[in-house]
Amino acid sequence: YRELSKKYGVSRTTINKWVLVHQGIHDLPRSHKQISYDLQQKTLGKKSKQIIKSCWRRYAAWLCAWRICAIKYFIIIAKFVFLTHS
Repeated sequence: YRELSKKYGVSRTTINKWVLVHQGIHDLPRSHKQISYDLQQKTLGKKSKQIIKSCWRRYAAWLCAWRICAIKYFIIIAKFVFLTHS
C-alpha cells in the first residue's frame, strides 16, 4: 500500500477500490478477508438497526409514560385550584 500510495499519490481506500474493480472486470473470486469483512458488515448492520429500533421503542414508552404522568398531575392541580377557588 505504501509503495502504491507514493507512486500514484492515492489513499489506501482508492487502492482497495481499484482491487475491487480489477476483480470485477476479470471475474475473480473474493478473498477470504473480503468475504469475512462483508459478513461482519452485514451482522453489524443488523445489530445497529436492532439497537436503534430498541432505543426508539424505549424512548416512545418513556414519552408515553411521561405524558400520562403529566396529565395526571394536571388533573390533580386542576382539582386543587377548583376546590380552593370555589
